[in-house]
Amino acid sequence: MPHHDSASCRGRDWSQRPWFRAAADGLRSHITQVYRSSATDAFCFTVSVPILDAQGRLLRVLGADVRLSALV
Repeated sequence: MPHHDSASCRGRDWSQRPWFRAAADGLRSHITQVYRSSATDAFCFTVSVPILDAQGRLLRVLGADVRLSALV
């Protein structure tokens, strides 16, 4: 999968997105419903997981978009 270092991804604040909030607030992984990406127009879903420290406190949220076409 290519690495995208474009302005559309790097440095953006994703903290108010539903996939981010679900992982951050619930402190567990989350998978969104399928949607059409505004960036690529492809159908995809987002998988997000909280990254926790040794005490179980949230450090970051890791999110990844999965294109449905990559699964078939």
